[in-house]
Amino acid sequence: MRINVVFIPVANAALGRDDRTQIERTIRKHALRAAHLLRLREKIITFSVHPHWWEWGGSAESKEWIRLRMPLRWKSQQHCSEYLEKRLPSAVYHEMHHLARRDVFSPEKTYPPHTLINSLVSEGLATVFEQEQLPGYQPKYGRYQRRVIHTWLPAVRREKWSRNYDYLAWFHGKGKPRWLGYKIGTYIIDHVKARHPRRTARTLARESVRNILKLSGVKL
Repeated sequence: MRINVVFIPVANAALGRDDRTQIERTIRKHALRAAHLLRLREKIITFSVHPHWWEWGGSAESKEWIRLRMPLRWKSQQHCSEYLEKRLPSAVYHEMHHLARRDVFSPEKTYPPHTLINSLVSEGLATVFEQEQLPGYQPKYGRYQRRVIHTWLPAVRREKWSRNYDYLAWFHGKGKPRWLGYKIGTYIIDHVKARHPRRTARTLARESVRNILKLSGVKL
């Protein structure tokens, strides 16, 4: 597999040659590791790196393209180190898991539909995969309180197979708690792992949503 890294030029982005080299090296290292763990077979995967005011994150755009956001500039050397050592690798693992699960913004005809429950489970798996590959690291969107999750489970039950759910509401806080969808998904996968300790986000990457829900014991 070949990993391409393309930097999108952005005005006022303070990104030196050394930064680009480190970012490229980090992406390639963790993307190749993720591809091996997840048994991805694409010949080429391209990462486009976009300096952005919204500091970091990413999206799986298609089966061979991942878009990553990074800070416009470093606030400090510590900020730079944290991004390169934790935040960038976590984003790479997260989005690579989406490729394995075929959960992308531009799906092929044979890919699973974008229903609410598919999206919840996919985000939960990708978040837990990050944690498995980066021991001791837990992204903010993967931290949850059980009482909050239990409050929203009835709403999930009503809408779980809908393809017209409000993505911004469930995942980015438009009228609901911020990152709610990520937290519910992580909660579901944590339940699977608690009940079946040998299961991991890696081994569950291609498991059906219905079977994952069954394994979790979460009543949805």
